[in-house]
Amino acid sequence: MAGIGFELKKMMAGKGWLGVAQAYTYSGIIGSGPWVLSILGILLASALGLSRNGVDQSAEFMSSVTYLIATSLVLSGVLQLLFVRFMADRVYEGKAEWVLPNLLGALTIMSVIAGVIGSTIALLWFRHDPIYALLMLVNFVVLCNLWLTVVFVSGLKQYQAVLLLFFISYALLLLLAWLLRTGGTLGGLLAVLAGHSTLLLTLLVLVMREYQGEAIPRFDFMQRRWIHPSLIITGVLFNLGVWIDKWIFWFAPTTSDTVNGVLRASIIYDTPF
Repeated sequence: MAGIGFELKKMMAGKGWLGVAQAYTYSGIIGSGPWVLSILGILLASALGLSRNGVDQSAEFMSSVTYLIATSLVLSGVLQLLFVRFMADRVYEGKAEWVLPNLLGALTIMSVIAGVIGSTIALLWFRHDPIYALLMLVNFVVLCNLWLTVVFVSGLKQYQAVLLLFFISYALLLLLAWLLRTGGTLGGLLAVLAGHSTLLLTLLVLVMREYQGEAIPRFDFMQRRWIHPSLIITGVLFNLGVWIDKWIFWFAPTTSDTVNGVLRASIIYDTPF
């Protein structure tokens, strides 16, 4: 939302290079959202040596979560820009009380869509391992909702609190990944679920404190007059553009390998070392 620009200007005012550095640090971390931190968290968690029955499963874990992040970003892109535009307009009109109920409505729609798509994929591809399929499904739904919620972070004007929540959530993720490292991929996915669920719930609490309103889902943003197809297309294509190069490497036989019989990964491209 536009509010972040004014707050960052306040940080820079009268503080010289220190203020500029502080403003760019906040805007970079908050603007990029937790998906960058998620990738870093995956790399660190996989470095802990996730194994099960003596078999190293770090590659499977990293591939599983990378697929979750990529697909959830693309799917949530359908609503991200459209919803932000709707809520920014309502706040500008002095209708901030519309934010919370419509956010809950958007999360409801996203949960249903992600749940249906995720369940279908789980049944088709991962039915041989029900626990793995369930963890992938729940993580997928949580991530889709997380990306949608993060768009409100820039309007909260509580940047230190937001960064603290990011730190706590990913610290919890890494701690649980270490404690559950003998559970291999399943332990890692459980740690990821706990970390991202914590981040999602705490961000929702901040949104609820900032934007007072009825905690009952509303779907005003789905009215035809407020639907802008260009924003839907842009949201999807932007995230596709971020991930399309990875998919090319993942599914090209000469640059990838299977990691669990279903997912493919390109070790030479996916890891920075």
